Amino acid sequence: MHQTEELFNKLKTIENHIEKLSPTEKNNLYKDLDNMLIRLNSKAYTESDYIERNPFDMPRRIRDFFYCFERYHDHALAWEEVLKKIDLTDINGILDLCPGNGPKAAIALHYLDFRGTLYHLDKDEAASNVLLTFIKMFRSRFTLKYINQDFFEYNGQKVDMLIANHVIDDLLIDKYCKTSGVLLEHIYESNDLFLDTIKRITDEPDSVRTEYAEHIALTLSRYLLPGGTAIFCHYSGLVEESLKIHYWADYCKMMLEEMLEKLGNYGFVFSRKTENKNMNSVFYFYEKSTECSK
Repeated sequence: MHQTEELFNKLKTIENHIEKLSPTEKNNLYKDLDNMLIRLNSKAYTESDYIERNPFDMPRRIRDFFYCFERYHDHALAWEEVLKKIDLTDINGILDLCPGNGPKAAIALHYLDFRGTLYHLDKDEAASNVLLTFIKMFRSRFTLKYINQDFFEYNGQKVDMLIANHVIDDLLIDKYCKTSGVLLEHIYESNDLFLDTIKRITDEPDSVRTEYAEHIALTLSRYLLPGGTAIFCHYSGLVEESLKIHYWADYCKMMLEEMLEKLGNYGFVFSRKTENKNMNSVFYFYEKSTECSK
């Protein structure tokens, strides 16, 4: 009870200071409080504090790592559940689209003893280096190759399988940055800027979304061999859940489904859809016709 009273007293003290603050001070305080609310909503405070953290407190740093990694691993298990139903012995190459630093599908393929080549296509070299360093610790039997190129510019070897884990939001934000001249890293500097960006994206005319969906579908068709399999996974991500921006998650799902429909123009045939209730994720399976030359 004493601690609760102290918390209310501190909040009251902050409230009493607000009117006396300069515009800059108010702006900085707003950002700090906004971040605190995000942590409260995501229950991050159950694992750690964030301001007075002692960098030499190794037990806490390890707990923080596993708190973040646990979500990655849960998604990896969802991918394992999906991929174990596919015969991977005849698959030479798998292209993982825009994985960033999240080793979800890679861990699943490690568990399944995949022996082919896993290609990571991502233009964020720093994020990919983190992922590659992490995966090497597993001593997986597959060959891991990083392709440092833009999603739309890669024109390398076609593969037997495409996997895409929650990529639509990244592609939408990347497109916005390219067309508006904004640096991608700036989008994530503040919650306000990020929220303003996704609001601008969702406010664009439907024709813009439809044209972009077609562009993504055409690009994907260049990556997959005839007879190959493409698997797309969608879910409401940690950012959407933490910020309670469900409209963005819904928009990304609508964009994904529109893109999937466009795949039919390039020889892709819908195979099935499965759900993982533990992670609230949906997997869409497509096969590329052996008669397709596109």
